Amino acid sequence: MNVDLRPYFDESASASFDFDVDAGLDVIPGRVTGSCMLSGVSGSVELTGQARYRLETVCARCLRRVSRDETAALHRYLTREESGGYDEAYVQVESDLLDLDAFILEEVVLALPAVILCKPDCKGLCPVCGKDRNETACGCAAPGDPRWDALDGI
Repeated sequence: MNVDLRPYFDESASASFDFDVDAGLDVIPGRVTGSCMLSGVSGSVELTGQARYRLETVCARCLRRVSRDETAALHRYLTREESGGYDEAYVQVESDLLDLDAFILEEVVLALPAVILCKPDCKGLCPVCGKDRNETACGCAAPGDPRWDALDGI
């Protein structure tokens, strides 16, 4: 959906938008849905809202399937000029026409965690035998680092 930003930049207009975007990504194979509000604020456009989606991937530690519903908060200021310093809340737009669906999808991808776990206290796989330490304790000794062997005699 394309949105003309001129009314928001030129005056203090505001409007709400609902979105339903087909993500088509490996980690978000379904749709991203939600709503957002655009408001003109002193020469910029404030975008706020929430996006909901289904996360489908594997745990970074134990390789179990992770499938859960997630919500991403959206809050950005769209500006025509570069801001003086770096502030991730400000996004410079190249034109007065915003592809809202693409922008929302980009914001959702940027909000994804760098490491996705099945649960916060996931123990992962044993580096020796490969068993899932969430299911059973394997009793394997952690492999030592051979670079420290010279210090064992001290």
